[in-house]
Amino acid sequence: MKTSQIQVEGNEYFALDQSWGFDRLPDYHRENLHFLQLMSADYPDIANWYLNKVMPELRSGTRKVIQIRQNDTLVAIGIGKKTSSETKVCTVRVAPEYVGRGFGRKIFDNLIEWLDVDRPFITVGESKSQCFEKIFSDYGFLLTSARNGFYVPNRVELFFNEPMALSRWHGADESSNKR
Repeated sequence: MKTSQIQVEGNEYFALDQSWGFDRLPDYHRENLHFLQLMSADYPDIANWYLNKVMPELRSGTRKVIQIRQNDTLVAIGIGKKTSSETKVCTVRVAPEYVGRGFGRKIFDNLIEWLDVDRPFITVGESKSQCFEKIFSDYGFLLTSARNGFYVPNRVELFFNEPMALSRWHGADESSNKR
């Protein structure tokens, strides 16, 4: 049985196969993880990513989670990553019944402000790209590459605003992407 252990705010959490120590998580993280698992078909092992990457990096300040709530219910979530080498919108998820109400745009606005870049790096599954077409166009995001099997075998992941690709295309260094 594969076991991983992480520490967040002085507490230990364990990921045991598919159970992830779910009952030991603080409510905030349990709710986020449950909401994100709705995407697990497109992004396998999202629970492991959240537990072992997002949670520890929230404490260090290199990740940010944006929640949008309606009537005390989580309806949208976004996660960003800001390090010296990467500014990325990691995920944006809006509950299907709340799509089209501007919640995705609010998440993007907040993450872009926090990341302090006009065009952060982001990847989107080709099958979901139509959901992001308008917002990517409005923000001036540039498709920089497509990779088959990056997250899921035989599925194409589209890459937008890859820093090195933008530098080559615009004849500028990565700092030109800063606000």
